[in-house]
Amino acid sequence: GAIALGHPIGASGARILVTLLHFLEDTDARRGIATLCIGGGITEALKIPHWAETHYIDIVPHNPLGPVSAAACVALCMASTNVGVQEMPRRPGSYATELFPQQLEWADGYSWCPDAPGLGVEFDIEAAEHAAIDPGGSMPRLRRNDGALTNW
Repeated sequence: GAIALGHPIGASGARILVTLLHFLEDTDARRGIATLCIGGGITEALKIPHWAETHYIDIVPHNPLGPVSAAACVALCMASTNVGVQEMPRRPGSYATELFPQQLEWADGYSWCPDAPGLGVEFDIEAAEHAAIDPGGSMPRLRRNDGALTNW
C-alpha cells in the first residue's frame, strides 16, 4: 500500500493512517478501516479513535492477524467510546490454540478484555520452536487474480 502511495516501506503505517484520517476529514465518510498492527501499537493507535470521536466517526478495528491482533483490537475498543464494530474473522480460542493456549474469552458473539494484566493471550514458546520452519528458503510470492503481488 505505502509503495503505491509513493512512500518508503519504513513509513507505510504512518502514511496509510494519515491518508485515512485526511480522507475521513475531507469527506462525509462515517467509518474507516486500518489495521491496528500498522498503527505503531496500542498507545499510538488510540490517537485515531480519539481524533475520530471529535468528528463523530465510529472506528472499525481491522483484525487480520490472529490471537494477539484480536486481543490488541479488543483492548483498543474497550478504551474507546466510538466503536462501530470489531472485526473478528475467527472466534478467539478456535484456532492456533497450540501456539496460543490462552486467548480472549468469547461468548454469544462478544469478546472482552481479561481482568488480569496484559492482553489475555499466552504464547507457548516450546510449541513455536517445534513448529519452526527453516528461514533459509525464500518467502512465497503471492499474486492476486489480476497478477498484482500481495502479502496475503
